[in-house]
Amino acid sequence: MWQKFDSYKRALFKLCNGKEICLWGYGYSGRFIEHLFCRDNKEIKCILDDSPTMDCKLDVERSLLLKELRTDTHIVLCAFRRDETTVKFLTELGYVENESFVFVREWFYGDTDTNRKLSYYDYLEFLYGCDIIAYRMKNKIKTPNMDSTYYSPGIDYSIVDIIDHFEVDKNDGVFDFGCGKGGALLLFHAMGIGKIGGVEYDGELYQIALDNLQKMRLDVTGLINGDAAEVVEELDKYNLFWMYNPFLGKTFEHVVQDLEKSFLKKRRKMYVIYANPFCHEMLVSNGIFKFSKTIKTDYSVKNVRIYCTN
Repeated sequence: MWQKFDSYKRALFKLCNGKEICLWGYGYSGRFIEHLFCRDNKEIKCILDDSPTMDCKLDVERSLLLKELRTDTHIVLCAFRRDETTVKFLTELGYVENESFVFVREWFYGDTDTNRKLSYYDYLEFLYGCDIIAYRMKNKIKTPNMDSTYYSPGIDYSIVDIIDHFEVDKNDGVFDFGCGKGGALLLFHAMGIGKIGGVEYDGELYQIALDNLQKMRLDVTGLINGDAAEVVEELDKYNLFWMYNPFLGKTFEHVVQDLEKSFLKKRRKMYVIYANPFCHEMLVSNGIFKFSKTIKTDYSVKNVRIYCTN
């Protein structure tokens, strides 16, 4: 699934060997590029962005800094789409395309889809025709549960950052409550988790998830179209449980009870990974799950909470 992506990534890393890296553009694609380099323990020396609305808390320089840097010791990674003004600016400073500056979207996509952002999900949509990114608000879902929220794909690289905090292998299994279009499951599989499954209430979203996993030739027997509160026996097959604020109220309460029953029936270390948490008290009220740690992410609610069985 990721062989071609990894080959492009490695080639980009190699191009940057021995050079100070300047990342230009700190929108979604820029943050994703930063994630790729940081995950491989490669330092980005400076981040440049000319947006007038850039968060003042970020350590970001303006592009005029490039006039002060040596072109033989620096490489500029442009996170935005190609434009001739940028090419002219960098060329006149002495930078050479694909040697000391790169349009990173083109590096991965070629020149066929440079309007597309750079992310794991974007790449899957580009290369395999998956459907992951488009939101689905609750009023657009045909069969909403009263406790359900809306469909959002989340920030894909934050999912990877979170799972990097766990040592996982083919013996682990992850179950996604409110799996939507299955994007997170694709990433879980790519990171080496052996068994993936999930439940999705909405029939259309469930069908899209099936299609996405089948395009990747993955096992879809773990996908369930139904009410999360009615998933019981299947939980015994998993030890990791993913929740990206999928539902509230009675549904969440029932799910916690079912997880507790699964633990009492089959004792094992179980982890609940809860992003955008609203129902902390329900998870810890019976003492079976305890709050373990927080992981900082780029989600709008940055602290993802990890709970585990005693």
